[in-house]
Amino acid sequence: MELIVDKKSKPILEIEERFKINTLAIKIIIDTKSKNQKLIDGSNEIIGLKAINVYIDKFENEKQQWYYCNC
Repeated sequence: MELIVDKKSKPILEIEERFKINTLAIKIIIDTKSKNQKLIDGSNEIIGLKAINVYIDKFENEKQQWYYCNC
């Protein structure tokens, strides 16, 4: 996954930490011309901090459900 941002701010560092906690590989790309933060996950593009956090929330929820699954 790639996270494209204009600079490393506190919210970006928090997102980076969430990826580390969930053992997800993330490459942060600084693009000073970028107007919105963008997460690229394969063919998915998630734009904006709120949407990126929602995306991570969904992943964490699925991870927790998988962990507790009696499959």
